[in-house]
Amino acid sequence: MTINPMSLSGKNIIVTGASSGIGLATSHLICALGGNVAMVSRNKEKLSVAQREMPEESSKAFSFDLRNTDKIPDLVSLIRAEFGPIGGLVHCAGDFAVRPLRSFDPKEYRDLYDLHVTAFFMLSKAVCTKKKRRSDRCFYRCRLICGCNIWFTGLSMYSSVKGALISAVRSLAAEYATKKIRFNCVCPGWVNTPMLDRIKALYPDLESFDLAITKRHLLGLGQPDDVSNSICFLLSDAARWITGTSVVLDGGYSL
Repeated sequence: MTINPMSLSGKNIIVTGASSGIGLATSHLICALGGNVAMVSRNKEKLSVAQREMPEESSKAFSFDLRNTDKIPDLVSLIRAEFGPIGGLVHCAGDFAVRPLRSFDPKEYRDLYDLHVTAFFMLSKAVCTKKKRRSDRCFYRCRLICGCNIWFTGLSMYSSVKGALISAVRSLAAEYATKKIRFNCVCPGWVNTPMLDRIKALYPDLESFDLAITKRHLLGLGQPDDVSNSICFLLSDAARWITGTSVVLDGGYSL
């Protein structure tokens, strides 16, 4: 009998930010490994297009803006009613902000914080509800910007919400260890996703972007599959002894 420790067979997993990039790649791989995926994104049109790429029998799309944090329990209840017990959560949804301190906007920061951090707490709380839980692997994808580059001084808002998530994951991993629920982060370098296109637009030309970003990745820029492979590893039983950690996937950028 062949045993695949990476199998996600029969597991129902929520993926946010599932309409593109890392979230979409992760959704594909979950299905390929035998799991079922609830694809969440606020862009209904992009989500509909993305879902058409997926196997119909193992995926469903849920259009939802995670900044409506008080409605997240209703979203999870709806997903649970459609799928049954939730076996994992991958929170890929996020946005990017480049702002020097002089341009700090409290409202913009609250929106960024709600999307990344408050939504993560509300999703995790709903998934880990004791009466309806059969989950052992809550997971957050977090981008870690390492080193120094031309835009470092403008990343204080973005970096602070990611720092909050890394700290939260460590504490939650300790809090839920006795319940066999795992929390982990993945911290990618720059990956070829629509967000990277927005970063390229901040540079005066492609040569400047390559010098500041591309060439600092010793193994080249990442692809969404490079990250989704590690995400699904952490979701699987192969990672049953891993919790509270942040896995750096950056092609050597942090060196």
